[in-house]
Amino acid sequence: MFTLGLAPLIAHILSGAPQPSYLTNSRPKWHDVLCHYNPASILWRYAAIADRRIRSPTWNSADMAVANAIFWTQNGWDGQESMLGRALPHASRLPDQPTVKLLSLEMLKTIIVFLQGVQAITSILGNFTSFGDYTTMDTVSGLFIPLGASGLARLWAAQWLTDDFAFIASDDVAKRPGPYSEKGYDLRVSVDSLVYDPDSMCLTPKATYRIWRSRIFRALYMVPVLSCFALDILFLSPWIGTFGRKGVFTVSSWLMGFYYMTILAPTTLILGIYFTRGPLRTTIIPCMSTVWYKAYCLFLTFFTVVLIAVAAIETRKTFCGKYTTLPPEFDHPCAIGQQRIIILDSTTNGPFGFAQGLEAGGLFEVANFTGTCLGIPDPASLWRNATIAS
Repeated sequence: MFTLGLAPLIAHILSGAPQPSYLTNSRPKWHDVLCHYNPASILWRYAAIADRRIRSPTWNSADMAVANAIFWTQNGWDGQESMLGRALPHASRLPDQPTVKLLSLEMLKTIIVFLQGVQAITSILGNFTSFGDYTTMDTVSGLFIPLGASGLARLWAAQWLTDDFAFIASDDVAKRPGPYSEKGYDLRVSVDSLVYDPDSMCLTPKATYRIWRSRIFRALYMVPVLSCFALDILFLSPWIGTFGRKGVFTVSSWLMGFYYMTILAPTTLILGIYFTRGPLRTTIIPCMSTVWYKAYCLFLTFFTVVLIAVAAIETRKTFCGKYTTLPPEFDHPCAIGQQRIIILDSTTNGPFGFAQGLEAGGLFEVANFTGTCLGIPDPASLWRNATIAS
């Protein structure tokens, strides 16, 4: 159960947060690295890589490697476009092609998070219907299913994601002959030079077209983020409810709703503010090194541990093998489709039947019923709280 529950979280971290590339012999603190695992940081990275490709009229292996790397320098994290000129002399390996390989680890990651994303969307939308199975998301095995929806954002940048590169620290650069800058790679200082004419400093028609494509992309990228934010509000709303039961929550489902609100509200605000300021000039979220963002990431980590612990305590196993956190008085999770589960207490003895069509004159029809009796006998060999399933 824990394996199923943690799978989306592990896939989210492994696919979205690459290993740092160190251009100095110093190493970041643990709280510096922790921020890369935040969903906001990962969503920003996907958007920045796709936006950089949209604005770039040319794209080679060096562009792709620098866009995918997260550099640790003497001044901290750096993912700006100007790193192309500064980081290329440190490159010891670059991708063979400027797009993702079909048979590669990054492509496998994309397929995995895509499938998890489809599962997440199906579970989230089914949560608002009377046909949903409420055991899907309120137990330990389903806590992080909604997190899989963030993996669909990877599709925007999937064609230009790679881990086939390596950069070495500055002290080792002099020891390595033949830097990549001498092998025909363009050491332009920034992609800004691709947007602005270096002679007239005026926007060319093609550059204007790329800027508008960037604006449209950023607007489209925000649509699913806002949609997930709205769905989480509906999940917590007592007026809408879930699975046809308005305002019915367990401690686990209540915490889960606020957990994703803790993720989506800051993410929507952060991305919205930075997206409106213009093109995404860095692949590392700009607030990465701020104290408040580090505190937020630390709180989110603590909230994750608390959510898992509470759900593990509250989750119970039903007689049919399904898990749930809802008490027995609600619709039974073993009922599928048109099935109805009838709980018989200890006072029920002897034969019984199902009557239907009771009329004013007292006439009724006994249904032709075929079913099974499921339950656990007590020491007195009496079947208490048995369940009749048709």
